[in-house]
Amino acid sequence: MYGDTRAVAINFTVMVFRRCLLLLFSLFCFSARSQTIKGIVTDGISGASLTNVTVANIATRNVAVTDEHGRYIITGSRGDVIVFTYVGYRTVHVAAPEHTDTAMNIIMFEQTVQLKEFTLHAYDYNAYQIDSAKRNEGTGKSIGTELNKVGMSLEFNNGIGVNGSISALAGAISGKTKKMKHLRNQFNDFEQQRFIDLRYTPEMVATLTKFTGDSVGVFMNAYPMPYDFARAATDLELKMWVRYNYRQYRSMLKDTLQRNTPAKP
Repeated sequence: MYGDTRAVAINFTVMVFRRCLLLLFSLFCFSARSQTIKGIVTDGISGASLTNVTVANIATRNVAVTDEHGRYIITGSRGDVIVFTYVGYRTVHVAAPEHTDTAMNIIMFEQTVQLKEFTLHAYDYNAYQIDSAKRNEGTGKSIGTELNKVGMSLEFNNGIGVNGSISALAGAISGKTKKMKHLRNQFNDFEQQRFIDLRYTPEMVATLTKFTGDSVGVFMNAYPMPYDFARAATDLELKMWVRYNYRQYRSMLKDTLQRNTPAKP
């Protein structure tokens, strides 16, 4: 009985010893394979050291950063791919050297980006807007011509003419001058409405509200779009405006239907 217990103890000791040897051998192999990689990163043109260059080992996912002198230290093994990245510079991929006593110095070059040629416009006017501007300019010239015929040169301040003689004042209040001002106002209103119609279209309203036929026109008449909003709003803001008024319109129709529906006895 005593001999069996002793044999078991010896076998257990041998098993533990073998496992310890296997673990030590694995650690030795890993340490022999792993090594420290170091070097300096410099600019390819000026030769100046580059600070804060990111150094990454793809295999081990270890990451390091160069110091103020461009130096770096990172662990790796022979054949590991080391990647060097820096803002404004070309990325460099290098395989780790075979020996640790060999410094792996890296030279990086700036990356140039060729942009496509483009023309910058203050505003992208369509053909209708260009035509409107020309018409508006022509109307203004005709008004100025008519004012000159009556011997008047007006500068308006809050709607009141302030420059001219008695004859000019008589021309300002004449029916011809009032008619020209009225004509110009009508023309401006017409041009503004034409611009609104370009952006606030029945097709857009029908798509967003699912209205058909005369219901689209009824909705647009109930909710006319202000000119300033049509001029400044983006396409997304226009759609949001239509959806908001659509909810208001549905709520109004629902309330009207409830008021007109007779109560059940």
